[in-house]
Amino acid sequence: TVQVLGRNSAGVQQDFNAPTTSRTWTVERDVSRVRLSEVLARNNSVLAPDGTTPDLVELHNSGPDAVDLSGMGLSDDPANPYKFIFPAGSSIPRRGYLTLYGDSGTGAGFHLGFGLDQNGDALYLTDKPSNGGALLDSVVFGPQLADRSIGRVQPGVWALNQPTFGAFNVRLPTGD
Repeated sequence: TVQVLGRNSAGVQQDFNAPTTSRTWTVERDVSRVRLSEVLARNNSVLAPDGTTPDLVELHNSGPDAVDLSGMGLSDDPANPYKFIFPAGSSIPRRGYLTLYGDSGTGAGFHLGFGLDQNGDALYLTDKPSNGGALLDSVVFGPQLADRSIGRVQPGVWALNQPTFGAFNVRLPTGD
């Protein structure tokens, strides 16, 4: 709740023992704050783990607590929302970033087992089935430029970016 003390139009202070009280509300800290943050579907030279240049996907947790990703799904096919399932024990730290590789690699990190179409594709982040399997976030995009990502620059707004995986997105200017 919020309590407020004020003055009336004559400048008389409200009684300190009777402040105006707002409605009561509850902050739900366990609501997922994980969102798709950045996508690179045409990686020619930005990042080359194991000598390959996979597509890259970044998740961002804007919340104040770490989020358990175990059982959440990521897919480029809305009919198959769990094409990639985060394994048990997967998490993203508070206010943290997580880069995923869009390939079938087996090295360190998360390899999705599927790539993205550089001529246009989509990504869907789905909650765990035990939480109802709701769609948490998605992005649909058109043809991509080599070594330029698309990134969320404000809620609901995606733009051309300088790739910044693991950090705040940097918007690039676009032409007419």
